[in-house]
Amino acid sequence: MYKALDNKDRNSIFTSSDLDVIFTNQNYRNKIYDKRYVSWLSVLALYTGATLQELYSLRFNDVVVVDNVLCIKLTNKNKSCRVIPLHRFVVELGFLYYVKNMMSMCDTNNFLFGRFNLLNDNVDSKDEYKIFNRWFNEKFLLIIGIKRQYLCFSSFRKTFMCAALSSFSEINRIQNKEYRDLVNQYMGITRICFTSHANFVEHYPPFVFKNILSNICFNLPLSIKNII
Repeated sequence: MYKALDNKDRNSIFTSSDLDVIFTNQNYRNKIYDKRYVSWLSVLALYTGATLQELYSLRFNDVVVVDNVLCIKLTNKNKSCRVIPLHRFVVELGFLYYVKNMMSMCDTNNFLFGRFNLLNDNVDSKDEYKIFNRWFNEKFLLIIGIKRQYLCFSSFRKTFMCAALSSFSEINRIQNKEYRDLVNQYMGITRICFTSHANFVEHYPPFVFKNILSNICFNLPLSIKNII
């Protein structure tokens, strides 16, 4: 299991106990909100490090298989593209079942999460992820009792980063730098911008990210029965 990097970062990263509370609270389990997308947005953010805006921009055809590996195609706010493989846990949890179910009731834009007016029928679709972000940060975290300074939906992304980098050692600084650069590419925090997903895959085929995903283990108390 991962550890927070230092005291400065601790409040902005979900701890093991935080994740247990998030994914075991009764509101979540019983689907009182009747919103399975809340579960999947949280799981994907935690296991990919993707931003909420990237996840809300996913279309059904952004779920792809590359070299026999299930991946998602992401485009950030700067229009830089990347294709990243999904963690085995996400696949085993039934992500494809969720995608197929959502396809059966999709809107004309084929968005996997956004453009469904999921939280408020009167909200402009382009602002949905902002509304969801405020709901998660100001209501959901408060309801489940883990709200503290700097903790927010983006903490999933920071938690992924912390877990991915937790295996660092000082034995081989060159190798560590290469690994850190690879993590940055996976998360899309790099100055190198790829104008197309195909261009990204050409430089970074899915198998190169194997070591990153092997370092990610949160032991979430979830199964396919209580999320799809």
